[in-house]
Amino acid sequence: MYLPHRIREDELTKDSMRFFSMINEETMKMNEEKILNKALSLLNDEGEKSAYMYLLKQKEKRDDWSGQYYNFLYCFAGINGAVEEAKAYLEEAIIEKGFWYRTEVFQDEDLDCIRDTDSFKACLEISEYRYQKALECAETVSTWKEKRKEKLAIALHGNQQNINDAKRSWQFLEKVGYQVECVQSKEIDAHNIFRWEDKGSGPEQLIDAIGKIKMADYDEHILCGFSSGCNTILRTLISFDLPCDTILLQSPWIPMIIEDLQALVAVIEEKDIRLIIVCGTEDVECFGQSLQLYEALSQSAIKVEKHWLEGLDHEFPENFDQLIKMSLAY
Repeated sequence: MYLPHRIREDELTKDSMRFFSMINEETMKMNEEKILNKALSLLNDEGEKSAYMYLLKQKEKRDDWSGQYYNFLYCFAGINGAVEEAKAYLEEAIIEKGFWYRTEVFQDEDLDCIRDTDSFKACLEISEYRYQKALECAETVSTWKEKRKEKLAIALHGNQQNINDAKRSWQFLEKVGYQVECVQSKEIDAHNIFRWEDKGSGPEQLIDAIGKIKMADYDEHILCGFSSGCNTILRTLISFDLPCDTILLQSPWIPMIIEDLQALVAVIEEKDIRLIIVCGTEDVECFGQSLQLYEALSQSAIKVEKHWLEGLDHEFPENFDQLIKMSLAY
């Protein structure tokens, strides 16, 4: 971040330095998400070589990439047949950086070219040990401590994200009068990233977290979800008595509608819940589900609003805060 020349670093207070550090961290996270999405687009449009070369070029710019970035890097090296590079990046992630991943990550066919090597087996063993230790102390995390405002928004992250991603994505609601709190899943994806399994314990986790909040003290309740977080919200809605006035679904990954769509529509109509669905037209896996949900809801008396964003993939749009603020005001 650029600092005006008239302010020297040693003149900044500790609080200011902490603020700038936080902003830089969030900016880097957003940039990384865009880079990984760009790599996937290149993979689909131009092939594995272009995608891999792009990742390699980006790697030179920083030395603090996440475990998810390294997962892309050694997998892309693998599908390009760069065996030694794939092994080197996997070792860098596991041995040098201290990352680890859930077991399923290593079953990726992109890693078949190094699967029988001693290097791969050693990294797998180290990662599995760390993963099992993390499972032993995994727990659902909620940011709620006390009531601060009259309206409450509870946000859930998506897969391969954490509570900080949810905070960053939904914090803008504080500016329009909501107390924003977040819930992080105990279902582990990898080092410092988590997931909501399609048929996992998400509903039980969410209702338990909400049970510790003094919900009756708030005049309004909003549930916000990104990707798989949306699936957990909707699953919870049909399984438990969930206090809710509005549900915001961004890039919703919602396989629950395959079996439970009609039950979901009935619950939403009965509880008079308003839904706002936002999804990109290029979000291959989620746009069809979003359409199906909207069409089912719009055939009832449910208050539902859709925003189909041209050219947007599985991510938040740049003007997301303005879009949602206008929807809530309306």
